Amino acid sequence: MQSINLKKILLKREILSLLRGLVNQLSYPIVIQDQKGKVLVANLGMDAATIIDANSTESSENPAIKEGLNKVPVVLSDEILGWVIGNEKVEQVADFLSYIVNREFEQKTLAADALDKYREINLLYTISSKLSTCLDVKEIGTLVIEEASRLIPFTSASVMLHSYQTLVWTNGQV
Repeated sequence: MQSINLKKILLKREILSLLRGLVNQLSYPIVIQDQKGKVLVANLGMDAATIIDANSTESSENPAIKEGLNKVPVVLSDEILGWVIGNEKVEQVADFLSYIVNREFEQKTLAADALDKYREINLLYTISSKLSTCLDVKEIGTLVIEEASRLIPFTSASVMLHSYQTLVWTNGQV
């Protein structure tokens, strides 16, 4: 599974701006924590939300976090990435963040799939361009195995050739 970092998502200006708009002028602040309990955003919903810097000397415990508040998880495929804590609109903020996290995960997955497909196509292109210069059958088999080994890890390989004239399979191992 691709790794998704809730803090990186919260550092995007448009995400924090949308969150501020969602919880505009609450009577009690909302706090967002990572899965370990470290505060990522404090005082969301008040006049100025504070993004806690990684180099900050503030502790992971925020004075705004008290007992008796709603604590709703931010979830990606049954994995808790963080927590939204507060009195009002906590569920909406957690649902919004879960949606954003899922979208980010889908984008990363699609990008990884596209990169894999590009590598496969590039492999086929490279093999086809090199095959046009090869005349020997063993040289072709060696070339195919060498090029495939750059993309596909393996310990042994073989190339089987079929002759339409004799209807026989030939096994050439490397």
